[in-house]
Amino acid sequence: MTKQELLVDFIISLDGYAAAEGWPGWWGLEGPEYLAWLGQAPERDYTILMGANTYRQMYGFASQSGTSESDLRSEEEASVTELTNASKVVFSSTLQAPLPWANTQLISGDAVEAVRKMKQEGNSPMRTLGSLSLCRSLLQAGLVDRFRVVIFPVITGSTGYERIYDGYPDVALDMVASRTFDGRLQLLEYVPKVLAGPPGTSSGSSVLYMSMSLDGYIAGPNDEPGNPGGDGFMRLHEWYGFEAPPPNTKGTGWGAYFMDEGNATGAVLAGRRTVEQVDHWGGNHHGVPIFVVSHRPPGPSVANYPLVTYVNDGIVSAMAQAKAAAGDRIVLVHGGYTAQRALEAGVLDELQIHQIPVLFGGGRRLFEVLPSRIELEIVRVIDTPEATHIRYRVRR
Repeated sequence: MTKQELLVDFIISLDGYAAAEGWPGWWGLEGPEYLAWLGQAPERDYTILMGANTYRQMYGFASQSGTSESDLRSEEEASVTELTNASKVVFSSTLQAPLPWANTQLISGDAVEAVRKMKQEGNSPMRTLGSLSLCRSLLQAGLVDRFRVVIFPVITGSTGYERIYDGYPDVALDMVASRTFDGRLQLLEYVPKVLAGPPGTSSGSSVLYMSMSLDGYIAGPNDEPGNPGGDGFMRLHEWYGFEAPPPNTKGTGWGAYFMDEGNATGAVLAGRRTVEQVDHWGGNHHGVPIFVVSHRPPGPSVANYPLVTYVNDGIVSAMAQAKAAAGDRIVLVHGGYTAQRALEAGVLDELQIHQIPVLFGGGRRLFEVLPSRIELEIVRVIDTPEATHIRYRVRR
């Protein structure tokens, strides 16, 4: 690998599990060819990225390595020693610095933004270790250069846990390397490309993301500049499972999944009312261009936000500019009024509605005024106790 490249690296069972209850490391199937290959690509050549759970597990092994308490085999001991000597970065909002494992840095901020900066400014290749959620986030953000799996010939249908691909987006894979070890282990290495959906359906599309009450409200009563979103607004967003008060926080569970999906988009399109309530997200909405539809010139703060562009010749022009900036990635659409105008103009392709099991009874509706009936096709439904997540495609 070249400098600053990022490799997501997994060992998995044939049915896609990273581990299985009661099974030894490597499922007990490692052989001399595989172990020799591991020794030829030592951990010290990489900066190792991991999340808190993987750190706790691996540091537990490392702290016992070489002691009477260790139940690691000699091959596993050697691997743990190599990890101890390697440069490691741990992403966590719960661990506290300094971390006791040697050569380990803790980053408590946003992992995606931190890795993006490391790719721009670093001087060594990076690879992940375990950390399923971290890998998924980095992949969805388009930061992964290589995706490698070593498949072990075992199916752990009843004992397997940590299934690798749950919650992944659609990803096209271009194979660049393959190898068989010991006549039974299969290495496959790919260059990944995250897709918005099946080829020819969603690539380069525009998608409205919106949380909505069962009776169609996206904001509560008294929605005004001093009370953005109105009374009870956060009830529509509790399903994200925020780790801390938003906006600078992460979600959990399906909240994390949809935040990752939003952060994988290539441009943002919003109305003036939406952006002014949040001061244009400080000029940075996950590092992509922001297009604002407005017939009036921007306020003075926008001069400090180079990613923000005001478009004064209508929704069609604004969407065209946003799609051009996004390339083959999605344009994320914010705001009820903007969504209505985009639907009316025929330039909104899909709607991702997070339907919340609550009746607001008043406030601001998402679809207050539409000039005519619009037919939708359901393309995905994810049902959870907190919300029903429905993806629609606009029929043309």
